[in-house]
Amino acid sequence: MPIRFVSTQPAQLILFNGQPNFVPIAGTQLIREYQGVEHVVTVTRAGYEYRGQPYQSLSAIARAITGTRWNGRVFFGLRPSRSAA
Repeated sequence: MPIRFVSTQPAQLILFNGQPNFVPIAGTQLIREYQGVEHVVTVTRAGYEYRGQPYQSLSAIARAITGTRWNGRVFFGLRPSRSAA
Protein backbone atom coordinates (compact mmCIF):
# COMPACT_ATOMS: atom_id res chain seq x y z
CA MET A 1 0.00 0.00 0.00
CA PRO A 2 2.16 2.92 -1.20
CA ILE A 3 1.43 6.09 0.73
CA ARG A 4 3.30 9.38 0.27
CA PHE A 5 3.14 12.69 2.08
CA VAL A 6 4.12 15.86 0.22
CA SER A 7 4.97 18.85 2.40
CA THR A 8 8.02 20.55 3.83
CA GLN A 9 6.39 20.29 7.29
CA PRO A 10 3.96 17.38 7.04
CA ALA A 11 2.59 17.30 10.58
CA GLN A 12 2.50 18.87 13.99
CA LEU A 13 2.52 16.88 17.19
CA ILE A 14 -0.45 17.29 19.54
CA LEU A 15 -1.73 15.27 22.47
CA PHE A 16 -5.06 13.50 21.97
CA ASN A 17 -6.50 11.65 24.97
CA GLY A 18 -3.05 11.92 26.54
CA GLN A 19 -1.38 10.17 23.60
CA PRO A 20 0.90 11.75 20.98
CA ASN A 21 -0.92 12.32 17.71
CA PHE A 22 0.35 13.76 14.44
CA VAL A 23 -1.98 16.15 12.63
CA PRO A 24 -1.21 17.06 9.00
CA ILE A 25 -0.54 20.76 8.42
CA ALA A 26 -2.72 22.66 5.90
CA GLY A 27 -1.23 22.35 2.43
CA THR A 28 0.04 18.80 2.96
CA GLN A 29 -0.92 16.35 0.23
CA LEU A 30 -1.74 12.78 1.20
CA ILE A 31 -1.20 10.46 -1.74
CA ARG A 32 -2.61 6.95 -1.58
CA GLU A 33 -2.66 4.32 -4.28
CA TYR A 34 -5.73 2.12 -4.18
CA GLN A 35 -6.50 -0.56 -6.78
CA GLY A 36 -3.92 0.90 -9.14
CA VAL A 37 -5.28 4.46 -8.97
CA GLU A 38 -3.42 7.29 -7.24
CA HIS A 39 -5.66 9.42 -4.99
CA VAL A 40 -4.47 12.85 -3.82
CA VAL A 41 -6.01 14.56 -0.80
CA THR A 42 -5.01 18.09 0.21
CA VAL A 43 -5.22 19.10 3.86
CA THR A 44 -6.97 22.47 4.25
CA ARG A 45 -7.58 24.67 7.28
CA ALA A 46 -11.24 23.59 7.24
CA GLY A 47 -10.62 19.88 6.66
CA TYR A 48 -9.68 18.15 3.43
CA GLU A 49 -10.14 18.48 -0.32
CA TYR A 50 -10.46 15.53 -2.69
CA ARG A 51 -11.18 15.89 -6.41
CA GLY A 52 -12.13 19.53 -5.89
CA GLN A 53 -14.73 18.75 -3.21
CA PRO A 54 -14.41 19.68 0.49
CA TYR A 55 -14.61 16.92 3.09
CA GLN A 56 -14.73 17.12 6.87
CA SER A 57 -12.98 13.80 7.48
CA LEU A 58 -10.50 11.39 5.95
CA SER A 59 -12.96 8.59 6.70
CA ALA A 60 -15.51 10.14 4.32
CA ILE A 61 -12.85 10.33 1.60
CA ALA A 62 -11.76 6.72 2.21
CA ARG A 63 -15.41 5.67 1.92
CA ALA A 64 -15.75 7.62 -1.36
CA ILE A 65 -12.66 5.85 -2.73
CA THR A 66 -13.38 2.29 -1.55
CA GLY A 67 -17.14 2.15 -1.17
CA THR A 68 -16.72 0.71 2.34
CA ARG A 69 -16.22 2.12 5.82
CA TRP A 70 -12.62 2.81 6.79
CA ASN A 71 -10.84 4.66 9.54
CA GLY A 72 -9.47 7.49 7.40
CA ARG A 73 -6.28 7.92 9.43
CA VAL A 74 -5.50 4.21 8.96
CA PHE A 75 -6.40 4.25 5.25
CA PHE A 76 -4.06 7.19 4.60
CA GLY A 77 -1.26 5.82 6.78
CA LEU A 78 -1.43 8.45 9.53
CA ARG A 79 -2.05 5.78 12.14
CA PRO A 80 -1.24 2.06 12.10
CA SER A 81 -4.14 -0.36 11.99
CA ARG A 82 -4.93 -2.21 15.20
CA SER A 83 -3.68 -5.44 13.66
CA ALA A 84 -0.34 -3.76 12.86
CA ALA A 85 -0.01 -2.11 16.29
